[in-house]
Amino acid sequence: MPDSLQRPVDPSEHPLANQTYMVPTPAIAAMYARVRQCIRRGVAGALIFGHTRWGKTYAIRYCVRLLRLELPRAAILTIGMPRNPSRSEALFFWHAAEGGTTRAPG
Repeated sequence: MPDSLQRPVDPSEHPLANQTYMVPTPAIAAMYARVRQCIRRGVAGALIFGHTRWGKTYAIRYCVRLLRLELPRAAILTIGMPRNPSRSEALFFWHAAEGGTTRAPG
């Protein structure tokens, strides 16, 4: 490649190099459409679940990015589950309840 060719993005900052890219798929588009439908209907929250390793985390991140662009004044909150090899629903709900409780100081 000639040295005179100027790259639009520094290679070290390219989304492929630092893995910050997101590719929308038909399934992600369908999920985003469902999220927008929930917003239009006034649903206060939603739970997204599915099999492990099926891309839920990246789909949620993509939807959050898109929502922040389309609804910049909206508060968008996400709660994740720490990695756990046991795949226990009880542990998920325990963590969710733990996050919603307040503790006395000291």
